[in-house]
Amino acid sequence: MLKEIAYHDGIWGDPSQMTVSLEDRGFLFGEGVYEVVYSYNHVFWGLEEHMDRLQRSLKALEMPVPCDRDELELLLRQAVNRLSGAVQVCYIQITRGGGQPRSHGFQSADSNGSLTIIARDYDDDLSYMEDGRSAILLPDLRWGRCDIKTTNLIPNELAATAAARAGAFAALLHRDGFITEANAYAVFIVSDGVLITRPAGTDILPSVCRTQMLEYAPLWGIPLEQRKYTIDELLSADEVLLFSSSKHPMPIVRVEDHIIGDGRVGPMAKRIFELFEGEMEKLCGKRPAK
Repeated sequence: MLKEIAYHDGIWGDPSQMTVSLEDRGFLFGEGVYEVVYSYNHVFWGLEEHMDRLQRSLKALEMPVPCDRDELELLLRQAVNRLSGAVQVCYIQITRGGGQPRSHGFQSADSNGSLTIIARDYDDDLSYMEDGRSAILLPDLRWGRCDIKTTNLIPNELAATAAARAGAFAALLHRDGFITEANAYAVFIVSDGVLITRPAGTDILPSVCRTQMLEYAPLWGIPLEQRKYTIDELLSADEVLLFSSSKHPMPIVRVEDHIIGDGRVGPMAKRIFELFEGEMEKLCGKRPAK
């Protein structure tokens, strides 16, 4: 069996061999939206939430829908079932497509859109739960509609690159003295046993894992507040946690020269990790051993 597979507008093949039209507006203007979904034991985790967000992004950008939701979910299952591993990551991208000469304005009827899926076996490394990771602070230079999950990610890429060059895992972004989110993660802090995250709005992406935490926290008996918090509050927090579809949570134990808490993975991180593992096992079965 394969370790990776791609689908593009009706054709399956090797991702490195697939081609896209030079007039595709995703290629010319970055005019596309995307989602990343993980599969454990060939069962998707959070698929419904990802599909909901994909539809919201498409609607916000007046993007055509190349196929209906049921067909897209079937294609995703076909992709992971062609792969050999027990854990996969699936990248889904929809662009406006092409067929017309390049121009800044678009017509809704220009094309039917273009669908790409890239699925790969995933190395499910959980070592970050042992000793945590570090982060840096950077100004948030992204556009004003961060709630739309577009393929326009240059500010995120620059932030991630700066973090890597500093030997850190992620960049924590701030605007007007308040933390927004990280380059590819929702950010929570823990203060006196309370989990705190920035309220949803156009300045952050409505992270699937963040949404799940809002649902699970009351059920798990974890106090949670949605409010803005400052850089100083983050640096003095008991714990800093990053969340994404594959990391729930990622403990941050150092931000630049500042030690978070006692510099070790904290009790809230450990508790949430175990609770999420339990929820995933109910849906997907036991996490596959490496």
